Amino acid sequence: KVYNLYNGYTSGKEQQTAYNTLMEISPPLLYRVQHHYNSHYEKFGDFVWRSEDELGP
Repeated sequence: KVYNLYNGYTSGKEQQTAYNTLMEISPPLLYRVQHHYNSHYEKFGDFVWRSEDELGP
């Protein structure tokens, strides 16, 4: 579920949902998600920066 939020987020609502989900994840799990995402897509940083650009930090 979480991984799907990274891919194909387009609308503002979907981005907000993905961002909120990330904010609710505990740091150890978030690190695992980030590691998994980097190993598969190598664009986790891009997602974070785009989210912060469009939604604020």
